[in-house]
Amino acid sequence: MTKNLVKALNSFSGFKGAAIPKNPTNQTELAALKNSVDGGSCWSGSAPTWDQVAAKVAEFDKEDKDARDLKVSAYKKNGLTDAEIAAILP
Repeated sequence: MTKNLVKALNSFSGFKGAAIPKNPTNQTELAALKNSVDGGSCWSGSAPTWDQVAAKVAEFDKEDKDARDLKVSAYKKNGLTDAEIAAILP
């Protein structure tokens, strides 16, 4: 499970948590998620659509990439080689 999927789900109001055996990849799989406490819906109120969740995941992925790119740029400005940067960054 990707951290950004969890972060995206938690960013929507009404998310109560879910058992996520594998990452959902479509609306059907998203709708099938169940609350890990009582086995009921993982949403109180309306659930977001898969497109909304996927857009939020993409937004968080872009933020992560931008942050990594900024770190790489800073390391290069300080004279580190690509190998040294790869050893520092995950």
